[in-house]
Amino acid sequence: MPTLAESGVAGYDITPWYGLVAPAATPSAIVRGLSVEVGKILQLPAVQSTFANLGLEATASTPERFREIMLADIAIATKIVKDSGIKPPQ
Repeated sequence: MPTLAESGVAGYDITPWYGLVAPAATPSAIVRGLSVEVGKILQLPAVQSTFANLGLEATASTPERFREIMLADIAIATKIVKDSGIKPPQ
């Protein structure tokens, strides 16, 4: 698969990520608790090793930082679509 630059869309740096999301109405205490527990799981040697074997890096974040990452990537994707002239199929 060609990179964005090879496809004629230069000037973008996108790093793939994976994360967990919850419904918008989920109480913040539940979201924060899940974040803490997932962070602990990601630090387990077996989990770190599994991710490393897949060429991935397992890192924890906060709900606030993950939201920032998602919003930033949505803005980048929106700009790529607009700049490239991509149109949805009719």
